[in-house]
Amino acid sequence: MHGHDPADPATWGFVLALATLLTSAHFLMMALVANRWTLKPVLAVLIVATALATYFMARYSVYFDATMVRNVLRTDVGEARELLSPALLPHLLLYAVLPLVLLAAAVAAALAAPAQTPLPEKPAPAAAPDGKGRAKKPRAPRKAPAKSGAKNAATRKA
Repeated sequence: MHGHDPADPATWGFVLALATLLTSAHFLMMALVANRWTLKPVLAVLIVATALATYFMARYSVYFDATMVRNVLRTDVGEARELLSPALLPHLLLYAVLPLVLLAAAVAAALAAPAQTPLPEKPAPAAAPDGKGRAKKPRAPRKAPAKSGAKNAATRKA
């Protein structure tokens, strides 16, 4: 927002449009990998990665871009050990463990939820009224004609 007047309504429209664009882009990227079996593991990895990134961004005043992520993935154990400190533990407890516990609780609640109940059956339609406002009586089913054979021949003779 550098160079934009905060009192100008167009500035706030730009901020709202940018927030909508970023939210939509993140949703579309997550939708590519999100299905019944992968959503919660992907969310767990993203939660831990975000907690680690926010710690290092706040502690060392760095910005994580593609180059920085590439450097993190190419680091060795000695370099990584130098970056770990006791201050990392409370940050991870608050920003990684707590959200992971909430995610696990959501999974447990989803598994414990009862299955969806089937839709209730619709009652049989009422008989349509006749012209006088009374309900028509249902007709009895017709009897099937008797088969031709000895019985029919006997009834024809009589």
